[in-house]
Amino acid sequence: MKKRKSLLICGLLVFLLGVCFTGGYFWRGNIVDNMPSDTIAVPENPVSPSFAEQKNVNILLLGSDSRGKDVGRTDSIIFVSANLETKEVSMVSIPRDTRVDIPGVGLTKITHANVAGGKEQGIEKVIQSVSNLLGAPINNYALVDFQGFKKLVDALGGIDIELPNGINDYMQNLYLPAGQNHLDGDQALRLARVRYSLPNGDFGRQWYQYKILASIADKALTKESIIKLPELLKIAGNDLVQTDMTQAEILALATKFAGFKPSELNYYQIPGSSLTALDPLVGANVYYFEADKTGLKEIMQKIYGPKA
Repeated sequence: MKKRKSLLICGLLVFLLGVCFTGGYFWRGNIVDNMPSDTIAVPENPVSPSFAEQKNVNILLLGSDSRGKDVGRTDSIIFVSANLETKEVSMVSIPRDTRVDIPGVGLTKITHANVAGGKEQGIEKVIQSVSNLLGAPINNYALVDFQGFKKLVDALGGIDIELPNGINDYMQNLYLPAGQNHLDGDQALRLARVRYSLPNGDFGRQWYQYKILASIADKALTKESIIKLPELLKIAGNDLVQTDMTQAEILALATKFAGFKPSELNYYQIPGSSLTALDPLVGANVYYFEADKTGLKEIMQKIYGPKA
């Protein structure tokens, strides 16, 4: 897919995709309508021509640990499917250790796909691997850099998140009490990376990443954050997002899903089991997550219908 990097597109992606369409109506009615006419073109057709013949628009959200110009692993992989007919939005978290067959590499962890493909084919490798795993096409992607994520949370003035249990993680140097917590960008990033100290490991981390996105949504769509829009857009364009979506496609989805509420989001975690096997990239036996094909098929059937 051809990469397009537009300040406006990236900024909109942060709020429309990164928060899984939360508050689409608020954004469409209060931000887009008040932006200068020469800055953005609001689509007349609520569905972009590129989506016209589709039932579902599938977008892959990726979190990368890249540093500078290096190609980083995609440690956060989230499949988002928006049903244009029913206006349902589903999100599937894919464990970073999921064992998949990466073209040209063999059976390895899905988090290695971006590195295996390098700068030229990294994203394509990830997209192809996820598509093969889920049995569903990927229409678009958005790659979020973790350091840019930290800057965004700080620009928002931090986020509030409810923790069911306290966090005591020495690897991330993060210690938080159970209950309501106010987190700055660094703390939010550390929480998104916590894994080994959680009872459910990577599944627990996936859940916390989901809660962090929801918290960002709540904060990003407040009146106080709207005032900071220019600063947030600058951060998004410079540090946060790489995507192949056009402005028209993003705004078309925002318009189509106006009024979508967080409580309406269908969130899924892939069932599976642990496995130790040889990794061709590492040259040694490593831990894998083996996705349960039957359970995964059931998830995709809920998203697509019985024929999935």
